[in-house]
Amino acid sequence: ANIVVKGTTIGTVTDIDGNFSLDVPQNSTIAISYIGCETQEIKITGAKTLNIVLKDNAIGLDDVVVIGYGSQRKSDLTGGIVAVGEEKLQMVTTNNLMDKLAGQIPGMNVTTSNAKPGEDQSLRVRGENSLSADNSPLIVMDGIPYSGSLGDIDPDIIENMSVLKDASSAAIYGSRSAGGVILITTKKGLASKPTVNYTGAFGISTLANKPDMLTADQWRSYVQNNGGIGESFDLGANTDWFDEITRTGLQQDHNVSLSGGGTNHNYRGSVSYMHRDGVVRDNDMSRFNTRLQFSQRALNDKLKIDITGVATIINNSPTYKRNFILAYNMIPVYPVKYEDGSWFETRNYDQGNPVRNQDENVTENKISNINGIANVSYSIIEGLDIKVLLSKSRNNVDYSEYKSIESEAGYSNGGFAKRQSTITDNDMMEWTANYSNTFGKHKLNGLIGYSWEQTIYAEHVGQSRG
Repeated sequence: ANIVVKGTTIGTVTDIDGNFSLDVPQNSTIAISYIGCETQEIKITGAKTLNIVLKDNAIGLDDVVVIGYGSQRKSDLTGGIVAVGEEKLQMVTTNNLMDKLAGQIPGMNVTTSNAKPGEDQSLRVRGENSLSADNSPLIVMDGIPYSGSLGDIDPDIIENMSVLKDASSAAIYGSRSAGGVILITTKKGLASKPTVNYTGAFGISTLANKPDMLTADQWRSYVQNNGGIGESFDLGANTDWFDEITRTGLQQDHNVSLSGGGTNHNYRGSVSYMHRDGVVRDNDMSRFNTRLQFSQRALNDKLKIDITGVATIINNSPTYKRNFILAYNMIPVYPVKYEDGSWFETRNYDQGNPVRNQDENVTENKISNINGIANVSYSIIEGLDIKVLLSKSRNNVDYSEYKSIESEAGYSNGGFAKRQSTITDNDMMEWTANYSNTFGKHKLNGLIGYSWEQTIYAEHVGQSRG
């Protein structure tokens, strides 16, 4: 539980057994809060020991689901909505949010075509509705449509998720929600003393089901048993081409967060780093996420201000898939390099040196996402809140490709180079007024709002061959 002296930044958190110790001014009031329980306030009049029992809240987080512009109790829902909390996400030990969601939500399909780091995964909430249009769901994070991939988001910053599966989501988000909507609420700081958390993980990945190819000795034995046909190809080497283009991949994940706050404010900052070396030598991916959130309440809690900044940087080097074909077709008596250190190369059909392709050629995909959000709400009267949401984001993708004229990948084109850059700027403003009140056994909810959004896309491409 969190314990805070009202009107100050003095506070602490209890241990696992609920015990705490705190020096407080005389005649002050402390507020005790815990998720799923009612906040309790106690005036300190000199007692040194307190026995506090919190009451369960009639509506805890497990009973509340985020639905577009607000939240509702599960008992009031009429649409197809599934909520996923932090507890379920932490059950799967991976730093890829798509992998964490697999099997968690009925009807949601997460498809992975291969296990290469940085490879896009397919996510479907409402199935394949169109042969030509995008069937992916709309991702909305903290009220803002998110243009990146769900796999780019650091799972450690997520508090809960709601998946809107039925057609009622179109009433809020229009035709872009035809594939469903995923609403993400990120973590915020709590009223407590500054708390630092670190999580880390290391792992390895190895090649599974490696193709069983002839060794050099087996190849020579086969040639001798068949009249010596092909002996002229024997250059005296003993090469396992799949061993040459693969490796044991290393992976590491690190996440550091700082959170805290007082009675009227809270904050949370986090930095995470993920790196994956693929089992293929030319494949790796790194992701850097940073996020800063600050909330302030004023005017007797009528005014609430939330400011959030998020930045994500991804560097991905995808593998050149044709190298697998070359590794199948290159015979084991061909060397990777001659004794003088120069590359061995052949121009026979579907043959070439895959190791040279990996060492001399480069393919890089650099992605950066920057997003700033300001959310201001004010309670005019009890039950009537107005809110202004402002957001500005930029997504930049820089793709570069180079193929050496001497390598198998580049000689047919006389060498090849390409550079492609795309920039997507998104500006958004929303005004909403929400009224909620209870009259006896009846509950009234009303919402009115205005939303403005602008997206500007620019693309530049340059390439050369020969």
